[in-house]
Amino acid sequence: ELKRAAEQLMAEGPAGEVVFHTVDLGDRKSVSALADHAIKTLGGVDIFIGNAVFDVLTGAAIEQITDDVVDKLHQVNIGANVSLMRAFLPRMRKNKWGRIIFSSSTTSLRSSANDGMGIYGGSKSALNAIARAAATEVGHDGITVNTILLGVFKTQMLVDTYNVIDKAQGTAAAKAFMDSFTSMSALGRLA
Repeated sequence: ELKRAAEQLMAEGPAGEVVFHTVDLGDRKSVSALADHAIKTLGGVDIFIGNAVFDVLTGAAIEQITDDVVDKLHQVNIGANVSLMRAFLPRMRKNKWGRIIFSSSTTSLRSSANDGMGIYGGSKSALNAIARAAATEVGHDGITVNTILLGVFKTQMLVDTYNVIDKAQGTAAAKAFMDSFTSMSALGRLA
């Protein structure tokens, strides 16, 4: 699938090369291999967009989330992003220019165990704090570090979570879960 997408991009776009590499952001060795591949193949990275999510939207209260889920969540949302940023910063510093953008979440500002987002929102809050600290540290080298706080999108993951809550706690609880997200939107709806 990736090979087909790369071929299509090269056929439709301006002259250039499309390189892809698969990675499991929950596996430190896989993250390290990605960084090594990017540095070896491309000489490094000038713009890094950390955009990943670990599917933990189970609607589970904090006391129901397992250590394995917490560890994987932190590795994907925090560990992988920090590892890749560290790997790519030397080239950016050398060039006195770089852009680092992390996808965060509005749940980093408002989440609770009631909507099953407490640990997830906490990991995204940590990512926001790391980005602020990194921006201060590397800004004098012409490198910007930002987070984009994405709202909630009606994805299959969200629909699956709704269904899990509906089955476990009933339709009223599932509707309250969904309403908690639409209430955070200025338009009063999911994207």
